[in-house]
Parts: sequence; structure tokens; C-alpha cells
Amino acid sequence: MTRIIYVDDDIQITKLVRQYLEMSGYIITIVHSFQELDGIDISLFDLMLLDVMLPDINGIDICERIRDAVSYPIIFISALGLEEDIIQGLESGGDDYITKPFSLKQLKAKIDSHLRRENRNHELKKRIRTQNVVLNKEKKQIIINDMVVMFPKKEYLVVEKLISNIGNVISKDQIFETVWGFNSESDISTVIEHIKKIRAKLAECDDEFTYIQTKYGLGYIWEPKYEK
Repeated sequence: MTRIIYVDDDIQITKLVRQYLEMSGYIITIVHSFQELDGIDISLFDLMLLDVMLPDINGIDICERIRDAVSYPIIFISALGLEEDIIQGLESGGDDYITKPFSLKQLKAKIDSHLRRENRNHELKKRIRTQNVVLNKEKKQIIINDMVVMFPKKEYLVVEKLISNIGNVISKDQIFETVWGFNSESDISTVIEHIKKIRAKLAECDDEFTYIQTKYGLGYIWEPKYEK
């Protein structure tokens, strides 16, 4: 079930919005002030509706405070409809801006649109393609040239770590901590051995690209390079 939190001090509007959205199957939590919001775990929701003009702190400031903590869509709902108001809302981290009075059908359409986009992005993150290699996080599979290639668990986790951070250098320590944990009886040299095995298997299945590059003194990076 989709959970939406609506922050607005207008009791009449929040009541109407709740009734309308609950008929569509959404679970709605109403909050009338920042003080109330501060006592709620906002990470539990899928989308936020946020009024700009609140009694204790305005919605723009709230959005700026929480934007780094939540990645889901934030839609402003406000009586302030000037261009500069809308721009300020979007620049503070908002994903959309609706001016009061508004149509409940339009509100629902915008909510549905943003949630569909979030779902698509979530699906893309679960399946990452990089040249001839596909990482399927959901099935814990590595597909090379359209064939599922079996990797032992630790090797798979190393590949997942690198592909999930494609284009970024990952240190041996970071790989070791993610895959083995610092309490492991293994040592950092096991990362080097696993990288060698992974490279050999990748080369065996795909001779067009080399995928894992060494950045000496720094670590490794998943950076496909054409070899033909």
C-alpha cells in the first residue's frame, strides 16, 4: 500500500484530500505543523504533500531540512502562486507545485505520475546494464552476453559493489568491509585474489571489454574499456 504524508494546517482541506485519496486506496497521514512532523519517522512514506504557509516554519524550510533524508517525491500545495514562489519551491527540493484552490482529480493525477516515475526508477536500479554485462540485483544474477554466468557469493558481491558505484573508485578497504566485514578472519589480500578471479571470468565470457580497472594506490573502478 502507498503511504502519503500531508503537511498542512488547513483542517478542512486536509480532510477533503484524505477522503478523496483514501477512496483510491492510499494510506494518508495528516500533520498540521512542523512540530507534529518532527515526531514522525518520515522515511516510512512514499510521497509527501507539503503546504508552504505553515504556522511555525514554512514548507520551503521544511523541504530543505528533510530533502537529504528522503528521496521520494515532495509536492508543494500552496496559496502562493507567483512564478518566484513556484521556482523557490522547486529549487528547495520540491518535485512539483500545485496552487490553491486545486482540483482533487488533478492532485491525484500528479501523485500517480510521480509514483509511476519512482517505480520506474526503482526498477532501473535493480537491473543495471553496462556494455555486455547486466547486473540483476533482485535475482542476484550477473548476465554476460545474454547468458547467466555463475559467480560464487563473494565474487558476486564484489561485482555488485563495483557496478552499483559505476564510474567511482572503490578502495580495497571499502570492498572488504562490504563483502567480508572487518571482523572477518580474512585479510585485505583476499580482495586482490577475488578481483583476479572475476577479471578472468569476465574475459572468458566477453573479450570485447575489460571492465575492472585498477587505480593504483586508490582501489578499483568499474569502467568498461573497448579492447578490439
